[in-house]
Amino acid sequence: MLRAMLSIAALTLSLAVLLAFTHDATKTRIQANRAAAEWQAARSLTGLPELAGPWQHDQLPLGDGRVLLRSTVRGYGGDMHLLALRRGATLTALRVVRHQETPGIGDFVSHHDRGWMAALAAQGPAATDTVTGATITSRAVLNAWHNLEATP
Repeated sequence: MLRAMLSIAALTLSLAVLLAFTHDATKTRIQANRAAAEWQAARSLTGLPELAGPWQHDQLPLGDGRVLLRSTVRGYGGDMHLLALRRGATLTALRVVRHQETPGIGDFVSHHDRGWMAALAAQGPAATDTVTGATITSRAVLNAWHNLEATP
């Protein structure tokens, strides 16, 4: 019995060390891939082939009266990372670039060009209801819209 417990403990320790090593070895690459995906989404959102940083307090003036904004809001499944485009005090577009919402229920936020996200972009948050079954997710996006419009 003691021998079996020691074997399980040794296996658990070995797997923990392997997991920690894998996490450390891939952390930089994952961060780089996330940053590249965010810049790709930013280029798509703005219609600009190139964007020049750096971000200034999560804002990037585009030089044509528009400002690219980034934000994080808490959804049902965790943090949702967003990009928004604002002209003056009006938000003109919003994209969720990364989230952990439940597949099939809250992943509608990934589809900016159709469904609820397209309706939000076309009608604004005042005319957009929350999504049944994904109330926390949709409220988080609506709150983010309001907060980003109010950002100085």
